Amino acid sequence: MLSKTCQYAIKSLIYLTENNDEGNIPLGAIAKAIKSPQAFTSKILQHLVDANLLYSSKGGHGGFKVNIDKIEQTTIGDIISIIDGDELGKACLLGLPKCSNLNPCALHHKYIEIRHKINHTLFCTTIGELMGKEK
Repeated sequence: MLSKTCQYAIKSLIYLTENNDEGNIPLGAIAKAIKSPQAFTSKILQHLVDANLLYSSKGGHGGFKVNIDKIEQTTIGDIISIIDGDELGKACLLGLPKCSNLNPCALHHKYIEIRHKINHTLFCTTIGELMGKEK
C-alpha cells in the first residue's frame, strides 16, 4: 500500500530515532541499515530535512540526525504527505481517473469506509508510537 519511497522514509526515521544518541549518522550507514541504494536514500532524506524532521551536516563528522522534538509527534500520514503528496487515499482503488462520488466506479462506495479507516490510522499513528515512546 505504501510506496517504496515512503517505506524507506519511515525506516530511515525509525533507524535515526533509535540511534539518535550516536550523533550524526552518515548517509552510507543509513542506506545500509534500511537496505536502500545510497543515492535514493539521499533524495528521501533531503525531503525529510526540508520538512524539518531531520538535521543534516556536511564534512568529516557529517550525516543526519532527527529533530527529536518534532519526530515523535509526526504521524505516518504526515510522512506519506511529505514524500508522496496529499493524494493519500483520494485516488480510485481501480486507478480510474474520473472516479468520484458523482461518477463512482464499481468499488467506490464499498472502498470509502475502508479508505477512511486507513487514513484515520495513518494520521493517528506517530513515529513515537512506532518506537514505543507513546501510546
